[in-house]
Amino acid sequence: MSAPSKAQSGTKSDTLVRVKQSSSSAIVLRLWSQIVELLAPHSQLIRDIMASAHKDHHVARILDNFAATTLAKYFQSIVSFVQACHSLHIDLDHLTPVQLADGLLAMRLARSSDGIYLHGSTILKAIRWSVRHLGADCFQCSFDGLLSKFLTDKKAIDTKESLPLPLYSILHWEKKILTSSTSPLLTIILGAFLFQVWTGLRWSDMQRITPSQLVFDYKDIRGIAWRTKTTTKGQAFGCLASGFMSLSSHTWMLIFFRALDDVFATHVNSQLDFIIPRITMKGSLELVLPWNPCATQMRYTICERSFTSHGGLLVRVLSTQAIIRFTASRPPSYPGALRFLRFLKNNEDNRDTTGPSTNQYDCIHGMMCIPSYNCSRH
Repeated sequence: MSAPSKAQSGTKSDTLVRVKQSSSSAIVLRLWSQIVELLAPHSQLIRDIMASAHKDHHVARILDNFAATTLAKYFQSIVSFVQACHSLHIDLDHLTPVQLADGLLAMRLARSSDGIYLHGSTILKAIRWSVRHLGADCFQCSFDGLLSKFLTDKKAIDTKESLPLPLYSILHWEKKILTSSTSPLLTIILGAFLFQVWTGLRWSDMQRITPSQLVFDYKDIRGIAWRTKTTTKGQAFGCLASGFMSLSSHTWMLIFFRALDDVFATHVNSQLDFIIPRITMKGSLELVLPWNPCATQMRYTICERSFTSHGGLLVRVLSTQAIIRFTASRPPSYPGALRFLRFLKNNEDNRDTTGPSTNQYDCIHGMMCIPSYNCSRH
């Protein structure tokens, strides 16, 4: 099985992120069957499990300890590596550190031509994981010092960091929500960003909250995310309802949840286990039916459109570095990135003195148009 393309992996990731128990995912179980087929000859633990009368129970206990997205990534990495070893005529029973390194380098060189998007460090982590949790002793050499070099990349590249978001922008978000003329759907979009800011939840973790289990007393909100990136047993969270612009009980959070209540009232479903429904932003804001959670990838489009279509808030509040990171995080083929730059450049008169100059816009635009610049890795 070849590694998935980026489009395929993105679709699978959106599906897997909603899985509560990894053992219930058809994608994970399909990959697990391939792992069993490939590693059973090299793992006594796997052979014992598959021979047990309670093998389903044992497999579920192993899989449910990890997120479905993590297992899918690790299983795909292991399958791809084993197949690469077979192509290179490497005997897994007598695998040496140098041969393992050869396999990793061969996969790295094949990425550009075969559409394989698995980094060497990810493959090595997956192989070491199989040694610890699946008893794949044929990969014991993966802990050799030679292989550890694959985990420390000395190449100077821009790291993946969150968008530097000034407090001034949070003030504008709250002000927009507290404005009576703001539409309910825009309130939900901006409220989702503020909800992340004050609770400290990731977007995917926020979308793993059951609305009916939230406790809101006008002063604070409490709840439990039924799963997060770092825990499979749920994570409690809470935050104060008051923000920078709120007065007494008239808070942004109250208006945010009133807007959600109005939307959810049109679709009574006690099984909803997400907060933000999918919203289309083509022309005007509209809910997408049937109801589904707003996917993780959609937050980029939502962020861009909500900034550039409603008051040009980003022009006045973001620093040069913030704009560079936002635009550089989008691939060159993404039309919104260049459209976003044109919007900023056309609104120079509305910027304050902290905004980037014209030649800085040209520099950013030139960087994004270089074919060899791989924005998808940033």
